[in-house]
Amino acid sequence: RNNTYRLLQMVKVDDDDTVVNDDMAWLRHLLAGGTAGCVAKTCIAPLDRVKILFQTNNSHYVFTGVFSTAKKIKEKEGILKLWKGNTATLFRVFPYASIQFMSYEKYKKLILPDDPLIKPNPLRTLLCGSLAGMTAVMFTYPLDLIRARMASQVTEVHYNNLFHGLMVMKSEGGIKSWFKGIRPTMQGIIPYAGVNFSTYETLKSYAPKDENGKTPRIISLCCGAIAGPVGQTVSYPWDVVRRRMQTWGFAKGTQNVKYNKTFQIMASIVRTEGIIGLYRGITINYIKAAPAVAISFTTYETVKSMLKNQI
Repeated sequence: RNNTYRLLQMVKVDDDDTVVNDDMAWLRHLLAGGTAGCVAKTCIAPLDRVKILFQTNNSHYVFTGVFSTAKKIKEKEGILKLWKGNTATLFRVFPYASIQFMSYEKYKKLILPDDPLIKPNPLRTLLCGSLAGMTAVMFTYPLDLIRARMASQVTEVHYNNLFHGLMVMKSEGGIKSWFKGIRPTMQGIIPYAGVNFSTYETLKSYAPKDENGKTPRIISLCCGAIAGPVGQTVSYPWDVVRRRMQTWGFAKGTQNVKYNKTFQIMASIVRTEGIIGLYRGITINYIKAAPAVAISFTTYETVKSMLKNQI
């Protein structure tokens, strides 16, 4: 009986915020999620810039490899341009990651059984992750669109900064222009966020715990490093379509979009570039997905734990 009680307490401390100041759990999730997203994105921002240029088939850079392309960007635009668009990214990522992690915790409480001894059901955690991803996209999509367009600028500058870009787009196409490409984004986030969270939670539930019943940080890193590439593989074609819809015809070197429906664009890409066109840049994503998701989940768990005694 005492052992069961101690086990319940250890699991609760690791996975449940009801132990300390439960009424402020939402704020801890917001702050921890936002911090995790910003740290992870800043670490892999140069790879993101290379990926966007490759995905959009930008004529200014003939892709010859991740690191050789990054070197060309450094030589042509300067080393800091490897982080071009990252400020806009952080403006998007903080609210996106905050909402995503907070929503995930809320959906978990609604959908998963309230019993710490029961391992999470992969399908239910997949549903929670998908809903959390969709919730975050709905609130932050315009910022993602601006970030992609700023990253695709090479020789000319259409948008000076995030807010300038939003105002220019509104004047040219109205509020609806802020949501160009949101359909494939929503279609892609369902498997991506769902698989990410489900894989991470499932692996973590079977991982060994330390003497305090907590998952060691190195184990969390490994779980995230596996979850990232798995999620990317499932959802990547939608990511390619999303980027092309966001940037086609916007800057020199990008192409004009011929269709406005996700599967029409996918079919067009397959006809002109082959099936490999749907996975253009996925090598870069594999390189960045493992550290990005690993850093994100581990930072989230760490900051959330730190905030338990502060908020």
